[in-house]
Amino acid sequence: MNRTMNKLIVICLLTYSMTLQANEKEWDFSLTPYGWFSGFEGVVNTFDSRFPSHVDMSPSDALNESDASFMLVFEAKKNGQGIYTDYYYSNSFFDDEVAPILGLNIRSRTKTTMVTIAYARELLKREDLALDVMVGTRWWQINSAISIYNSNNNIATSSIEQWLDPYIGLKGTKMLGRSNFFLSGGASVGGFGMNSDLFYDVNLNVGYQWSPAISTSVGFRQLELDYDKDNFIYDVKQAGWQVDLTWSF
Repeated sequence: MNRTMNKLIVICLLTYSMTLQANEKEWDFSLTPYGWFSGFEGVVNTFDSRFPSHVDMSPSDALNESDASFMLVFEAKKNGQGIYTDYYYSNSFFDDEVAPILGLNIRSRTKTTMVTIAYARELLKREDLALDVMVGTRWWQINSAISIYNSNNNIATSSIEQWLDPYIGLKGTKMLGRSNFFLSGGASVGGFGMNSDLFYDVNLNVGYQWSPAISTSVGFRQLELDYDKDNFIYDVKQAGWQVDLTWSF
């Protein structure tokens, strides 16, 4: 499943890339690296659904336990339609002593990947206002590993769960008067019982257009996902501040 999904994503991106290169001068592009400093709350069990864990982690705790993360949005549009992609990856690590008398420690690592690929079409386009609708897919992968150990023993287990959900959404931008400030945001929903029972993803930002090519924004994003299949439970909410830097070309 993992290799098949990776191949599908690569094929889609290569197909769009060849199309874009053939019409390079007629397309508008934007590249947005972003940081999402989110807390984490919900019910999780990636090993045995009989023993779900209740997790409540603040944004600062989540940041302290993050080993690595990478987040990027890419958009390409021509004649009011094009492609929207959002790539999110985080790698969190936790290691703590749970029974000092026994010298017992617990170590866990969770890698989360979320890839959105959607067709985007303009619903409204004015000098001060833009609104797009998006239809596509969102692919998830949750890779978990946990070990309980001391100086003499080490018990470890791991799991990988991945699935594909349908995805629909809206996104828009509104300039504020004659200033360079703007509001931007989006809302999406998906799953619909195909794999996830449901997910939604909303964000609202305030930004500043420094030049025709460069803008920055800061805002708030919330994502909620409800996935329960076989022995895997992932019913979580992530919410926190988001900072964007957009380069348009």
